[in-house]
Amino acid sequence: MPLDGETTSTTLEVVADAAERVAQEQLAVAEAVREIGEQRKAGRSWSRIMERHDAAEVLTRLRRSRRLVGDATTRVGRLVAEGMAREGASHRAIADRLGLSHQRVTSLLNLHPDASRRSPMEGQVPLPDALH
Repeated sequence: MPLDGETTSTTLEVVADAAERVAQEQLAVAEAVREIGEQRKAGRSWSRIMERHDAAEVLTRLRRSRRLVGDATTRVGRLVAEGMAREGASHRAIADRLGLSHQRVTSLLNLHPDASRRSPMEGQVPLPDALH
């Protein structure tokens, strides 16, 4: 069964939403980093650049993206592993197909539903309106 009783389509939609959010986050990071790079090329000091740019925000966006991708990876991995296991595939066969260790497959299949109950968006800082 998909994470915490979700249907397959719900799980895939949650993953798709997370992927879109990560894409938005990464576009914002790319824009900020390119602007910072241009200022460095122009000879500005890091201190002066950081007066105008929030480096912490860039790092926050990168960390948030990493969390979203990690959650999405677990959801898809578990969804596919559970499906293949129901179809009779061994843990080793699933591992080979997904590029994982058989121990990771066992871990995915044994995840307690409460461990993944939260949405990948839950507890995240909302995107600024300009990025929606």
